[in-house]
Amino acid sequence: LDPATGEELWSTPVPPPGQPSLRGVEYWAGDTTTPPRIFFGTRGGLLYGLDAATGALAEGFGEGGKVNLRTPEILNGRSAGGYGMSSPPVVFENLVITGAAVQEFPPLGAAGDIRAWDARTGALVWTFHSVPRSGEPGYDSWAAGSAEGRSGANAWGFITVDEARGIAYIPF
Repeated sequence: LDPATGEELWSTPVPPPGQPSLRGVEYWAGDTTTPPRIFFGTRGGLLYGLDAATGALAEGFGEGGKVNLRTPEILNGRSAGGYGMSSPPVVFENLVITGAAVQEFPPLGAAGDIRAWDARTGALVWTFHSVPRSGEPGYDSWAAGSAEGRSGANAWGFITVDEARGIAYIPF
């Protein structure tokens, strides 16, 4: 929308799977090589990048302007199960940071890991395992076998970043 007049400048229908997250979108100002973008996720596990000026799917971001968040690592070896985004991602510098909405029961299912994606390309940059994997700090605090393929530990709400201190607040 035009902020001065409220006139609609563009509209972009979102193809399936899943409806857009219910709590908004995130804006990235772009850089010297990439124009500004708008990012949002869907309840079906996709992350979209749109050209902020036109509403077109962002060229060069993922495959045709979208990234499939339902990767084999996230699904913990399962093909079904709830995984999507109910809140917008957060942008920090050139990263698009996503949480996830996953099932709480049954306890085995998609991981609720927090991940960062390159705002230009959609490539995965890093993953924080919300349930530690073997060899990671905290893994040994779980009962034998109970951390394997675990779901339910996620950041489905808003994630915020304090740029001055370089820390993220992730309400679990």
